[in-house]
Amino acid sequence: MGGSTQPEAKTSPTAAAAIAERVSPTTEPTLIPTTASPTTDAPAATTAPVPTTPPATTAPAAPPAPAKLTMPNVKGMNAAVADDKLRKLGFTNIQYGSQDENDTVVLMLPNWTVTKQSAKAGSKMLPDDLIVLTCTKQG
Repeated sequence: MGGSTQPEAKTSPTAAAAIAERVSPTTEPTLIPTTASPTTDAPAATTAPVPTTPPATTAPAAPPAPAKLTMPNVKGMNAAVADDKLRKLGFTNIQYGSQDENDTVVLMLPNWTVTKQSAKAGSKMLPDDLIVLTCTKQG
C-alpha cells in the first residue's frame, strides 16, 4: 500500500492560529452597528414636577350680601299667580300648605287660593328665606 498521491498540505503555525481564532467557538463575534446612535452628554429628562411657590395672596374679599327683597301681599291670590309673582321678584324658597281638612296636600297650584302668608307684606327678606303660603281649595 503505497503512499498517497496527494502531497500533504503544510501550514505555518501563525496561519493555523489565525484560522483557529476566526473559527474558535470561544471567540465572541464583533457586532458592527449599521446606524450611528446619537450620543449626548445632557442629563436624562425627569418627569417629577418642579416645586413652585404659590404667589402670595390676600384673603378674598367677602362677596356682597344679597339684596333684600320686599315681600308683597299675596293673600287672596290664586296660588299659581302668587308663586309666579314671588319668583319674578327673586324669591326662591316657597312652600305651600293646606288649611283644608279633606285636601291636605297642595298639588296643582291653579286650584288653590292663598289665605295666609308667613312673611308680612312689606317686610324685607333675603331671596332664599323660607316663605310659607297657606292655601285653601274651597272657593
